[in-house]
Amino acid sequence: MVESFFRRLASDSTWEGLNDAARADRLADGPALMAELASLRSTEPFDVTQLRIPVLFGVGGERSQQHHRAAHEWLLEHVPGSEGMVVDAAGHGVHLTHPDAFALFVRRAVERRAPDSGA
Repeated sequence: MVESFFRRLASDSTWEGLNDAARADRLADGPALMAELASLRSTEPFDVTQLRIPVLFGVGGERSQQHHRAAHEWLLEHVPGSEGMVVDAAGHGVHLTHPDAFALFVRRAVERRAPDSGA
């Protein structure tokens, strides 16, 4: 399960490029991954319309799966004051394939922090 999930999200070549220790680490994530996915299907999600903090949602461009792009649009429509960022030509692993664009995303998220956060 974990291997197929990783291959689907990151790519076959990325999985095959992992060394034995990294692959073992990913496989060890299996129980937590399964619990998280089961939780998403069995519990009521929180009401995103009640978020009152600055939120930046990011998504990859045309390489992202359609349901990720649709979720990004839905969140932007339903979270008051949110902002979106699309990294063209990126998929789910944008931090791995487009590190400069991901760094810009992180910088923008920091800029949007709550004014009274003291950060």
